[in-house]
Amino acid sequence: MIRYLSLFSGIGAFEKALDNLGIPYELLAYCEVDKYASKAYSLLHHVPESMNLGDITKVDEKALPTDIDLLTYGFPCQDISIAGNKRGFVNEDGTKTRSGLFFDALRIICLLYTSDAADERSSVDLGGRRVLKKKKKTHMSGLRPV
Repeated sequence: MIRYLSLFSGIGAFEKALDNLGIPYELLAYCEVDKYASKAYSLLHHVPESMNLGDITKVDEKALPTDIDLLTYGFPCQDISIAGNKRGFVNEDGTKTRSGLFFDALRIICLLYTSDAADERSSVDLGGRRVLKKKKKTHMSGLRPV
């Protein structure tokens, strides 16, 4: 069974896709800052809201399980689109835009996939598609489609 962590979860579209494809998974935690989306997520996926990590900027990545097979995220992209006036990831004053939350997802991914606890893993099979191989002590370039 796939051990799964969901970031920027919304109401759980990635989870619904896994369900629709008949791919079994164990949800370890989800991360959603919006209280209404979190409530909907917990109801739709039959999990307690206590599984919500909340604000991604406050997530202690060192406290997360290290044996995660699949991590998904769909960060806010308004600020890198025309709709967000292409403001980018960082404001003029150096603070992150909403789209800058992307770096918090990377912070979590980098620790999970480069920590000493991250053992060599085979790729995860999602309905015939192998999507990721986790390798001990790599840089982000070590994450690759297989």
